[in-house]
Formats: sequence, C-alpha cells, structure tokens
Amino acid sequence: MEPLLILAALMFLAKKKPTQIEQIREIERSFPTVAPTVAPKIDHAQVEQFRRRAAQQRARDWIPHLIAAGASPELAAGLARWIGIESSGNPIAVSKIGERGLLQATKTSALAEKLFTPAEWGALNSPNTTKAQHAKLALKQFGYHVARARRWVVNPPPITDVASWLYYAKAHHSRPKDLTDDKVHGPGALMNRELLKRHEGKPDRSKRIYSAMVVANV
Repeated sequence: MEPLLILAALMFLAKKKPTQIEQIREIERSFPTVAPTVAPKIDHAQVEQFRRRAAQQRARDWIPHLIAAGASPELAAGLARWIGIESSGNPIAVSKIGERGLLQATKTSALAEKLFTPAEWGALNSPNTTKAQHAKLALKQFGYHVARARRWVVNPPPITDVASWLYYAKAHHSRPKDLTDDKVHGPGALMNRELLKRHEGKPDRSKRIYSAMVVANV
C-alpha cells in the first residue's frame, strides 16, 4: 500500500477500529492457557525521561496543527509525543547527525530514499516554513515510516490500528533493522511486551523499545 493511502486510512478510518484493549483481549483468548510469566525488568527512570520529553508543552502545541493537516486526534497526540522526544517541538531543530524536522529525518531517508523532495528537505530547515507546512511534512514522514515498516511486520494489525502503527513507525525511525532482526508481528502492544522481555539487559536496544512504547502509549 502506498504511503499516502496508508496515511489516509490512519487519519480517516481510525474511529472505526476496536480499541487496543479489545484487540489484545481477542488475540489473547486464542492463546493456550499458560502459567503467568515473570514481568520484564524495565528501566523506569529511562522510560520516565522519555515520557517527560514526550509531554513537553511545546510538543503538545503541535496537536491542533496536525489535526488541521488531516490527522485524527489519536494520531496527532501520538505524533506530538514523537515530536517531544525527537525535536522538543522545535520545527527547525537539527540533530548532531544532521537530522531535520519535527520527527527528525535523516538526509539519506529524505533524499536518497525520496521521503521528501529537495524543496521539502530545505523547508525543514527554513525559518520561513509555516506551522501548517511543518505539520504536513510530519504526516508525510509518518506515512513513509508506516509504509516501510509494513514490509516487515508479520500478521500486521489493521492499518486503522493507530497505536500499533505509531509503535512500528517509531521503531523503523529508530533503527529499521530492528524490525527484521526481531521478526516483529501482530499488534504493537503485544509485540512491545515480547520485546521488553526478549531484550532485558540490553540498554541500547531497550531505549529504542521504550521510545516506541512511549510514542504509541502502549
């Protein structure tokens, strides 16, 4: 499915999907009964740090602009958390490795992989770019990450499952190879539980999991 079609489905059909809890319960009902597993060890201080960054007011201020650009309220809230973690709400932020924009895109993704046109890449770093334009570019980047992530998610959740696709899109943004290495599958909330347990004791990998978890709010 093309990125723009994916984005349209996420924006306009999200209200028709069952809730995340309903999806999880339906899937879990199909599992055989097993003994309770030990909860994964989580670096709560690291998670809280991501949550504080995600909740910055300057990031939340982008929610109405994202909705005006076509995002559903749920998607806008998730992208605002992504914005808080990656750019602290500064639309012309540039990272140490040259990433630009609210969601932070690399030059390779932007130009070599044709996420953005050269003009759009330039607009990400221009003080003359409007908030409306920045919001549209953020949505375009999200659609790009969803389209790429969908190539690697086995038994993918419905495209209208906003939380799951926020999770997988952020995971792809952080390190695309994680999706293939981990053979990800199913709803984001269930995959998150599995990955937390699987990668205990791996700080760098855990940080990427926490980031996606906070963005998707799973």
